[in-house]
Amino acid sequence: MKSFASNDLQKQTNQTDTLPLQFPVVFIRGLNSWGDDRIHIGPLRLQHMWEPFRQAMQDRKVRFIPIQGMGKGRRQQHVDQAFQILKTLGVQSFHILAHSAGGIVARQLIAEHHSQLDVRSLLTVATPHHGAHIANKAISFHQQNPMMYTLCKASGYDTCERANLYAEYTPESMEAFNDAFPRPPHLPVGSISCAVPFWDLPLGPKLLSWAVRKTYGSYDSDGIIEESSQRWQNHLDRFELDHAAQLGFSFHLRPQRRRQSQENFHNMVNCAVNYFMDVESGKYAEG
Repeated sequence: MKSFASNDLQKQTNQTDTLPLQFPVVFIRGLNSWGDDRIHIGPLRLQHMWEPFRQAMQDRKVRFIPIQGMGKGRRQQHVDQAFQILKTLGVQSFHILAHSAGGIVARQLIAEHHSQLDVRSLLTVATPHHGAHIANKAISFHQQNPMMYTLCKASGYDTCERANLYAEYTPESMEAFNDAFPRPPHLPVGSISCAVPFWDLPLGPKLLSWAVRKTYGSYDSDGIIEESSQRWQNHLDRFELDHAAQLGFSFHLRPQRRRQSQENFHNMVNCAVNYFMDVESGKYAEG
């Protein structure tokens, strides 16, 4: 794992003259309660969560370094693991692009290790800065949906075992987090939000969104996280992407929807790269 990333970083570093960004982009994935870095559909393991992003950044000649192997621990474990990986890789100055709960990990990482890390900017995508109601729903899932819980547990996904992970991202927990870890001073920070009309969600996110809607009413979301919770500090734009499509994975059955999803994903990547370029040009010098 580490040798792959180190070799990749060295290879990209040798091409700095042709790159649009002076500094590389470090990617921090969101919560993965399976404990690996892969996209899952039930028990099926697909590509690494960061692979479409890495290809899209490579196409744009952006040095891209995913933090690999953070496991399925709680947030503090992810922060500690990410810091150790960055030290091992020897990454000096960099931007951070973080998806979903990875944005919360990044905020705490910057707060706890700012004197040891030269972070040039932070950009979050679909991060639950103000919490996610679905976390509350997941904690009580075994009580509210016992039959579904039994089926999920039989397929290898036990929500009771993961309840402590979900608990860190409830609206109540994130209110406390925001008090403890406010906006990093003198650092350019931005956010990208995503939402999809309920009937345009793929089946899995549609069922999750429907379950949350029943309890919490109006629910403008990406199928997982409310769009309003994703907005933090300098909000750059909003894209029509569900939670998996934000990573470049489209599970729509209709080809037209898959094509539109891919187009929106690449527009979002362009937005992120343009933001980092603006940071390096001094547009956000005051943070």
